Amino acid sequence: MRVPSLLPLLPCLLLYTLQSSSVFSLSTDEVFFSFQINELSALNRLVQHLQLSIDSIDVATRTVTAYASTENFQALLEQHPQHEAKETGSPSASLPSMFDVLSLRGSIREAQKSLSLPKADSSSSSSTSAVVHSLQLRQRPSETGEAPVMSDKLTATSDVLSAYPTYEGYKSLVRGLAALRPDLCRVEKIGDSVLGREILLMRVSGDANDDKPSVLLDANMHGDEVVGLPLSLKLVQTLLQGYDSDARLKSIVNSSVLWFIPLRNPDGTYAGGDTTIRGARRFNSNWLDLNRNHPYMLMAEGPPGGRPIQTENEVFLDFVRTHNFTLGVNMHGGAEVINYPWDSIQERHPDDAWWRRVAKKYADAAHAVDPRYMSRFDNGITNGYDWYSVWGGEQDYMNHFRNTRMFTLELSRPKMPPARMLPFYWDRNKEGLLGFIEEAAPVFESLKGEAEGSQGEEGGAENEILP
Repeated sequence: MRVPSLLPLLPCLLLYTLQSSSVFSLSTDEVFFSFQINELSALNRLVQHLQLSIDSIDVATRTVTAYASTENFQALLEQHPQHEAKETGSPSASLPSMFDVLSLRGSIREAQKSLSLPKADSSSSSSTSAVVHSLQLRQRPSETGEAPVMSDKLTATSDVLSAYPTYEGYKSLVRGLAALRPDLCRVEKIGDSVLGREILLMRVSGDANDDKPSVLLDANMHGDEVVGLPLSLKLVQTLLQGYDSDARLKSIVNSSVLWFIPLRNPDGTYAGGDTTIRGARRFNSNWLDLNRNHPYMLMAEGPPGGRPIQTENEVFLDFVRTHNFTLGVNMHGGAEVINYPWDSIQERHPDDAWWRRVAKKYADAAHAVDPRYMSRFDNGITNGYDWYSVWGGEQDYMNHFRNTRMFTLELSRPKMPPARMLPFYWDRNKEGLLGFIEEAAPVFESLKGEAEGSQGEEGGAENEILP
């Protein structure tokens, strides 16, 4: 891959205020940064214009954290910066490979920094320029904190939350779980990532009949949001090990078809190598956000931004287009909240009352274990658009095109907590996950026999069910 020249970027880096002891890392092709914006209403224009991937928003301070490719980040810096900055140190660059970083050491006098953003429609007199300021490079979450505990020895009968699995360890564990109860679980490879890593699917059910409530659970589409991987494997292990002794677990397995894709973005999660999640990145190996790359409900052709659907999403779409799902969970990290539809439009989902009830039920189950967990937003739940808008996300795709009631589960504020914290997150989410799976039966019955609608090119209409 050809590395873009750093020379045009270096003068722009004088925008940043650095303390003499600070070290900021700019990944070759993925940049993590924050900024403040005067008008949150202008953020959508910024995202659409520069294809930024918003990570979180602090509404009170209007502070936005985001990811961007180096190309799009440089475009942000080149929007006619107005600043006063004085270099007091000499940045040095070292770029021997695509996985190395540009390290900047030095201090620069604090100065007023602003970037004028282009108007969304220059022909419209109502369009105004927005201003972002206090732009700062940040260390990527996977590069901070203690080194993750990794293992390639996790087994179907061991404590799967004792460490994060290596890539080979992950594949071995998945196949080991299927071998533990081949009558209940099977595993198959549904495709490969851009770099050829396997994308594995697990099916858990009491029999081969698919004509019953079906729930899809997937994780790690953002490669640096890693808690969903071990928690989804722990859920599979719990269902299989408890099948013969726990009546509730047996009922869930027998009455449902559960589909797990624990690792949607293996190239992102193992960007630092197959033996570690240190250096994991949000994007896939083409430096694109998979959760902005699904067919979009307001666009007839492909995902937003005109980018081709990525290999990992093609694999996912090929699978979901040949199956019908009742419910779905898309696991993420960076916050602790239940995010329900829609993500991309302000209009409420036809089943908004149902969504609020189910989201509150999940959050209440977590609060019964720890009232401090999932305590932000509306006591642990939020409408996606009310938080921040996402175009091309999996949640809206599955709800709109596949008629699947899917929500986004944000599991942990730190994206890569130490492995010793994994039981903490499991304890606070176990009941919520089991309870959500049990919601599939009444939804399945309410939808059974209804004629397919015409909304969306791929699936049936959105059906309203009783709350």
